[in-house]
Amino acid sequence: MSWFGGGSKKEESSSGEKMFAADDGASMMGGGGGDGMEFGSSAAGGGGMAELQQAGLAIQQQMLVQQVITELTEKAFSKCITSTKDPKLSSREISCVQAVTNKWLDASEMLHGRQQKKEQQAMAQQQQGGFS
Repeated sequence: MSWFGGGSKKEESSSGEKMFAADDGASMMGGGGGDGMEFGSSAAGGGGMAELQQAGLAIQQQMLVQQVITELTEKAFSKCITSTKDPKLSSREISCVQAVTNKWLDASEMLHGRQQKKEQQAMAQQQQGGFS
C-alpha cells in the first residue's frame, strides 16, 4: 500500500524499499504503543529533554563542519582555480587545492592543540587553587 493508504503493515516495494503505513509514524514519534518510551514522558526517566539537547548539539556541530568545508572550498577555489573553461582540473590546480587543504588542516590542528593546552593549564590552576 502507499504511504497514505492506511495499511497496518510495513510493506516492501519491488525495489526492496520499505513502505511505512501512517500508524508507523505515530509509534516512531512516541505516539502510543505503551512501551514506556514516549518522547518526554516521565516513564522514560526524563531523558527526553537531554536527548533533545544532544540532538541539537549534534546538528549544530554538523552545521559548523559544513560551514568550515564550504569556506575551505571557496578559499581553495578562489586561490587555485584559474580557468573554468576546462571541466577537468590541471595537475597544478590539484596540487594547489591539496596544499591549501593541508595548510588549513595543519593550522587547525595546531590551534586545537593550543586550546587543549590552555584548558589543561586552566584546570590545573583551578585544582591548585581549590586545595590551598
